[in-house]
Amino acid sequence: MSAAKQISAKKLMPLWIGLGVLAVVASVVCIWLYGGGKYSGARLKEVNNDDVMWSGSPTKNSPTDFFYYAKIDLSGAKVKLLQPDFRVTRPLDEKDNSKSIWDETTSSFYQLDEGSSENGDPGGGMPGGGMPGGGMKGGGMKGGGMKGGGAGEGESGGGAGEGESGGGAGEGEPDGGESEGGGGQMPGLSAGAGVATDDNGTKLTARIVEYDSDNNKICEVIVVNGKLHGPGYIWDSEGRLLHKAEFKEGQRTGTSTIKTYDDAGNETFVRKLWWSDVPRLSKEQVYRNGKILWEAHLDERGAVAIIKRWLVVKTKKALDEEGEKVLTPKRDLECVELIKISRSYQKLKLEEKNIHGLPKEKDTGFAEFTGMSDDGKKIYKKPIPPPTYGELKEYFADTPWEKALLEKLKALNLDDEDSPYMEDNPKDADTDMNDPSAMGP
Repeated sequence: MSAAKQISAKKLMPLWIGLGVLAVVASVVCIWLYGGGKYSGARLKEVNNDDVMWSGSPTKNSPTDFFYYAKIDLSGAKVKLLQPDFRVTRPLDEKDNSKSIWDETTSSFYQLDEGSSENGDPGGGMPGGGMPGGGMKGGGMKGGGMKGGGAGEGESGGGAGEGESGGGAGEGEPDGGESEGGGGQMPGLSAGAGVATDDNGTKLTARIVEYDSDNNKICEVIVVNGKLHGPGYIWDSEGRLLHKAEFKEGQRTGTSTIKTYDDAGNETFVRKLWWSDVPRLSKEQVYRNGKILWEAHLDERGAVAIIKRWLVVKTKKALDEEGEKVLTPKRDLECVELIKISRSYQKLKLEEKNIHGLPKEKDTGFAEFTGMSDDGKKIYKKPIPPPTYGELKEYFADTPWEKALLEKLKALNLDDEDSPYMEDNPKDADTDMNDPSAMGP
């Protein structure tokens, strides 16, 4: 290249650099204004929720009523303290059941007794408690927060599922099918509930925002042809994210992240829900103070099959030196060893154990291995006292359901010294093992 051409190229270099920078800026502006596809929040008109009619009962709802939350169902006998049912539900489905209670500490529902629901779904109203998101009076979370801004202005998911302290489970993709029953069953958008229209009944395609009485934004969702579609957010009155969800054609999809805060504004519980394409809940993780607390995996029927949680005891079958079962002396109950361990994060298969890592069968004996005899035989102390309800209280604390489990224990009026397991007691050793009443309720 000649010297003249080199000089010319050097003179044009700033121009080319400037044009390149301008192109990048123009691309960013276009993405910001028009990105995200045809129905991005930035491109849709904003509609105040006061001008929206949501189908369902009651006739006009807050969009927060259509976000999904976890629920523990403890209605029934005392065995539910060990083997409860787990579900997901919406505030809409909880409004008509006086037995369902909102726990604002963990942003979840629990039920202690059988209730009724007009649409047949699990759930109902909260006596004395408010709805999540702030639409109702009572003890629920405050609504509000975060004025202005389009969808996506809330905080990010906050670390749930980002790797766990103490050996949390991996981040596998959800799978499986919808469930119509069992512990993981979910209410669907039955009877057209959750469709947004204007006063004339026209289905909306818009970005719908809800404000509280102080003009704080409490919720933002996108609807396409009346159905929830895309990200949805709920904030509190301080602008903190309470719930981030994803919807597709009116159904839950992707992941949901739910957060709670203490009085000082510190994040306490983070619950993350994974939805399959069917859709159904496939996995749940709960963090407390930034550390993994609980993880549940659901099978294709929608029932919880595996739980990972912190435990201080473990059990294993008590076998003699010849591999034979060890039995209690009076009732011939098959024994397990109850072994105290350092607090550790363990995986529980619920087909084998209950949610506390203890045997599912109540007619189980407990033994303690004390050593070997001189002639090579295993020595067991048997029976040893089975776990009591007082001890179970300690196990409750390492779950996201402590409040519900304690309330159920109180409602059943169970003494701390009692046990859910049958004792090998000489004074009632003649009890007929085939008589179901011998097991208690």
